[in-house]
Amino acid sequence: MFRFGHPPKSYPSGPYLIYAIGAQGGNCPNALNATTYGMTFNPPTNYQNASGGTFSLVQLISTDKINTSDYGSGLDTQYPYPGSYPASATDDSPFVNLPSTPNSVTRTFTANMFLMWTSNIAGSIPVPLGYQTWGFVATATCNANCDQIGNWTATTSSAGPIGSFMTSSPTQTKVGNNVLVDGFPTWTTVTD
Repeated sequence: MFRFGHPPKSYPSGPYLIYAIGAQGGNCPNALNATTYGMTFNPPTNYQNASGGTFSLVQLISTDKINTSDYGSGLDTQYPYPGSYPASATDDSPFVNLPSTPNSVTRTFTANMFLMWTSNIAGSIPVPLGYQTWGFVATATCNANCDQIGNWTATTSSAGPIGSFMTSSPTQTKVGNNVLVDGFPTWTTVTD
């Protein structure tokens, strides 16, 4: 579900369209009040960690288009994906700045969140256990006074998980628009 508000970081003045449930806020500089993020990734429950290794996440953006601009694919934010995972859930709430003049903004977004595991044996590397694909398509439209959040209308389709959690395979070479090497997520650019 999309709500209008402001992102949880300091950015130039809004308004913004945020993929989050419960996001509320007036015109900037009011702060975002989001009780639930757009997508939440919970700690693994089907994997035993008897050897004492660690879990981490890698999120790759597969598609990110805003109107006719294609922002391409790549690593989302940093490696590993930020957050306190697996002690608690990790989340994501992509947003887009909305223009101050009458306009329509459509965003198509798809990402793949990989669950990685690293043994506690010295020299071990992280290995992918699997991934969840998720995304959304949303359009925001405003006809006048577009610097006011209340003058925007949003419609959303295809929001949330796409399919189920997929187990990684060393023979897999691609997920969405991202290249895998021996099933391992790779990237050449970092997006934010």
